[in-house]
Formats: sequence, C-alpha cells, structure tokens
Amino acid sequence: MKILFTFIFVIIVSCGFSQTDDFNQLLEKGKAEFKKEDDKQDFFVAAEALQKAVALKPENTEAHYFLGCAYSRTNSKDANMLLKMTAEMTIKVSEQFEAIIKLTPEYKGEIIILDPYSKLNSEWSSLAMKYWYYNKTDSMQWAYNESKKRGGFSEFLVSQSRAKLDICDKNAILISSGDNATFPLFYVQQIEGYRKDVSLIDISLLNTEWYARVLAGKGVISFDNKRKYVDTIQYCEWKDSLITIENFSWTVKPSYYDLYLGRSDILFMSILRDNKFKRSIYFTTAFNESMRLSLKDYLISLTMLDKLNINKEPELSTPKFKTEILKFLPSIKQVNKFSPDEMSFIDDIRYAVFYKIYNVMNDDKTSAKDLLMMLDMYTDEKTYPIQVKSVKEFSDYIHKSL
Repeated sequence: MKILFTFIFVIIVSCGFSQTDDFNQLLEKGKAEFKKEDDKQDFFVAAEALQKAVALKPENTEAHYFLGCAYSRTNSKDANMLLKMTAEMTIKVSEQFEAIIKLTPEYKGEIIILDPYSKLNSEWSSLAMKYWYYNKTDSMQWAYNESKKRGGFSEFLVSQSRAKLDICDKNAILISSGDNATFPLFYVQQIEGYRKDVSLIDISLLNTEWYARVLAGKGVISFDNKRKYVDTIQYCEWKDSLITIENFSWTVKPSYYDLYLGRSDILFMSILRDNKFKRSIYFTTAFNESMRLSLKDYLISLTMLDKLNINKEPELSTPKFKTEILKFLPSIKQVNKFSPDEMSFIDDIRYAVFYKIYNVMNDDKTSAKDLLMMLDMYTDEKTYPIQVKSVKEFSDYIHKSL
C-alpha cells in the first residue's frame, strides 16, 4: 500500500512539473514572436501558443498580457493597418487586459510598451479613430464608452487634456506624440466637443498613408503640396539645410540615419509652409526630439506644452507659471495609481515645476520654495511614487538645494 501511494504521489508531482514546463514553453514561444524582426513576426503563431498557456494557467497575468498584445497585432499590426480593425477583435483584445485587472489591479509582469490600462485605452481609441475616419459618429461614441466601461479611460487623462487645450491660442495647431498623449486629447475634442478650434495632429500617424488624407479631407489641416504628393511621399534624402518660412529661418537636420527625412517630417514641413505661422504651433511634452524637425532651440515651455517661439516671447514669469501649472494639479487625485503610464504623467508635471524652480532659485529663492511647497502638497512622493529615475534625481537635488 505504501509503495502504491508513493507511486501515485510521484505521478501527481511529475504531472505538475510537466504542466509547468509546458506552460513556460508556450509562454516563451508566444513572447518570442515579439522579439523577432518585423518581417519575421507571426502573431497568429504567438496567439496560438499563448491561448494554450492561458488555458493551462488562467491566473497568470503575463500570459494574458502577451495574448492581448498578440490579438492586438493581428487586429492592427501597426498604425497603417488601423482602418482594418474590427470591433469583434477589439473585444477579444480587451478581454485579456480586463482579465489582468480582475486578477490583480497592479500588473507586475513584463511590458512591451504600454501597461494593461493604457493598452485598453489605445485599442478602443484606435477603433474610435477608425470610425472617425469613416464618419461613423455613433460608433465612435460607442467605442469610447466601451473603453471607459472596461477600465481604459480615466477622468485624470481627460482633465489633463482639457487643461492642455486651454493653453493653446485660438485656432492653434497642437502636435502630439504617442497614444497616451493623443487619444485623450482626441476624445476631449471629438466626444466632448471641447476646443475643436485647435487642430490636433499626431506626428507618428503622419507616417501612415491614410492619416494625412483624412486630416485634409476633414479640414483639420492643409498641406502646401499637391494631393498626390501628400498621399504617396515616403522619405527623401536630406542633408543639413536652411529652411525659411516668412521671416523665420532654421536648419533642418536629417532625422533617419543622418541621411533622410521621413514621411512625417516632410508632411510636417508641408504644414508649416502652408500655415506660414499664421496659427500658433504647440507640442506636447516628452516629445521625441528627432520628430520635431530640428525646432528644439526655438521652443518656449508653457508648463505642459511647448510653443514654437518665432516671435521671441519671454518665459512665463513665476507667478504666471504658478497660475498655469495649478490647472493641472487638482486632477492628480483622480490618477489611476495602478497604471505606471498614468503615474508618469505626474512625473511630467513634476519635471516642469522642478525645471522652473531650477531656473529661478538663485535669484528668487522665496518663489522657488513656494513652488516646491505647492508641488509637494499635490504630489506627495509617498502617495504618488516617482516612476522615472532622472525625475527622482532631479527631485532630490531640488529638495536638498532648498
């Protein structure tokens, strides 16, 4: 009897180890597709492996995360394929990230780019943008309602976006970068109808074949090139060149391999040429400098946006800066603390204030201390831990200096 019991126990334990081995192999097989070169990735293979992994261990959040990402890539591998997205596949993607949030609000597994909450937001917002392209207003509203209902959209993101739009002059052009910056702004304008006088343009989406066409077709923006050129241009060889528009000149450097300008660069320059600086130009913060058309040295910081400063406007005075940054601070209490991506927006606010303090603390230590006290009141580090190492180092320096 004892021998029989031992034999059964060994079989049970062996089966457990075997199942674990199978799960790990399937998970790694699915994750491996994301590490391959673009033209060698097969997300149907990834999805098949990860479906089996989830079936073996439905409580494993990392398996759900990568399965959701695999479904997302089959739904729309990149922004060029956004118009081919389907509601049915978006729901399948969403369900995986919802499962993670149900299992544990704070995901600790490996992340490709966005956390589960941001992935929910990105997926549903992308579908909403497809409906916008096809003028399906009710469907666009439905997609955003689903995103909110399923946990992808927070009031924090919406409030921050309203405050950013409020910085802009009337009829301004706002250039944004990245899903987390663009989609909440898009929601505020298209669903709430807020500050629709501002032309919102995602710099990355300009690389797609369809985005410039819809911007021009809907009258959001215009280009100085012929329609055929706007639809077809992909890149051009480039060397450092002095560009002059009206009375403003600057040197544009190549953005790719020190040899080329990409499609988004060329179309952005076309927008500038057509606009001739009749409308103010703004950028969201945390922008990839290689995508700003070498304009970094001609920008002025207006708290959470940068403005193209061709008229050499002065920096915000400390009292004015305090008034403007206060528009962003109260909504921090609405942030989703389980979303590292949302929490990083607080780091952007901190950085803007620290930078202002750094610039004024030698000449006006009292105002610098006042700004720091105000910031600490709204962004206590114990309640809202700093996400970015460089921001933490800046914080420590400022606090020690004052």
